[in-house]
Amino acid sequence: MKKEEEEKKEKRTLKELWQIPFYNSIIRLALWVIFFILLFFILSLAGTREKTNITPIEDKEEIKEVTYKDMKDKLLNNEQSITYTIDKYYLTGLINNNTLNATLEDDTDSIIKIKYDNDKIYQVKKEVEEERQDILTDINIKYLLPSNIIEIINDPKVIGIKSSDNKTYTYNYLDAAISVYLTDNSIEKIIILDNTLTYDLEFKEVVNEKEVNN
Repeated sequence: MKKEEEEKKEKRTLKELWQIPFYNSIIRLALWVIFFILLFFILSLAGTREKTNITPIEDKEEIKEVTYKDMKDKLLNNEQSITYTIDKYYLTGLINNNTLNATLEDDTDSIIKIKYDNDKIYQVKKEVEEERQDILTDINIKYLLPSNIIEIINDPKVIGIKSSDNKTYTYNYLDAAISVYLTDNSIEKIIILDNTLTYDLEFKEVVNEKEVNN
């Protein structure tokens, strides 16, 4: 009985407090606080579930496969840094617009600058070009420019054999054997065996600084 009377007194007390404006405001404020706490908890839980279900979208750029034809076009159309070893000759320089400008060194330690435009060879002294017909007369100078080699291997009558790893193409042309070595995106070397001479021709594309910055 005593317990029931205390509960009734407690209920009566809450009812009485609700009637008092000051306590009524406090009770309302407490209820609002509880409501917002529950609302914040529910929204946070929903947000966590939504983030968990989000599948990240990868920025997938279409990667175009570089074909053998693309590599040959790059060798022809882009400026190339070259290193040639041909029997007793050693050349380093640049090929641009189908013209070779290089330093030529031979086994006598003679070093000169030359230019070859697919027609004539010039010795360059202090920016002055002098035609020379007595330079590199014992080799096939046509091999100095890749355009002439590509013209040979593009001939439908010249059949190329591809290696199992797709990194080397080998061709037989008249008395010459031509091997083209590839990286994943360019031609890095061509070796030609012709009339007992070996032409070891290495290429590296010259990258424009503006292209790198872009």
